[in-house]
Amino acid sequence: MSINYELYKVFFCVVKNGSITNAAKELFISQPAVSQSIKQLESQLGGKLFKRTPKGMELTAEGSAIFEFVERANGLIEQAETRFSQMKSLLSGSIRIGASNNICNNFLFPFIIRFREMYPQVKLFFENGPSAQTVELLKTGKVDIGFVNLPVDDDEIDVTPCGQLHDCFVAGKGFSHLKGKPMTVEELLKNPMILLSRGTNSRTFIDEYFKANGCKCSPDIEVNSHDLLVSFAKANMGVSCVTKEFVTKELEEGTLFMLNVDGDVRSRNIGHIQLKNVTPTFAGKRFFEIVQGK
Repeated sequence: MSINYELYKVFFCVVKNGSITNAAKELFISQPAVSQSIKQLESQLGGKLFKRTPKGMELTAEGSAIFEFVERANGLIEQAETRFSQMKSLLSGSIRIGASNNICNNFLFPFIIRFREMYPQVKLFFENGPSAQTVELLKTGKVDIGFVNLPVDDDEIDVTPCGQLHDCFVAGKGFSHLKGKPMTVEELLKNPMILLSRGTNSRTFIDEYFKANGCKCSPDIEVNSHDLLVSFAKANMGVSCVTKEFVTKELEEGTLFMLNVDGDVRSRNIGHIQLKNVTPTFAGKRFFEIVQGK
């Protein structure tokens, strides 16, 4: 049986007000409209809900039984409306963010802190993985939004660039003889190279850089995290290709230095991704606004 919820709403209002007249005033409809709604509900249920007395409208035994459940349902709806309002105001709710460890630690971290300070009641959940994995997490509904290394080409996803990165070649003190020395890409590749593993957007980007300069790199060491690129370079195990914005501390301390290579690596972007034609959550929308500086 499918009954219009509005009929139950009128029924509930009549019971709480004790009369059709007062219910009509509260609902801003006419008395005949209230009476007709009650008759329609009784017809669909197949029994009387009210009996008229000198004191007004009183519930029948069947009406009392129905009202117990309608009152409970009305309370749940009010709770749902309150929860929705809290989520809209970011007084509750949650956000699931997909991004690599590197992007979380070195790009998103200050925005995460700001969001948490502004909206401490909103729960944060993170799924960490490379860009390709973040895209799949978004498409399977396991995260609400993602932040990835661009480019991403997928018809199901909206992409918005939100940060620019610059790759550079660095080395530790064991390679100090290279400090300040101009070199070609061919000369660079005569040194032991440390790169990210194949299959990541960052590795694809640097492989295209070598190709554009007529070279091919077979790294001596491949790792699956930016942190290891930095650690291995500081340990003098070779020359690493890292993100300049993520090694400012090491460059300032002098534990790493940038190599002077002809033909700088082009800049690349971090992008915010979300599913097309899907309305973002209130928390997800606000988080991205903070990333955008709003």
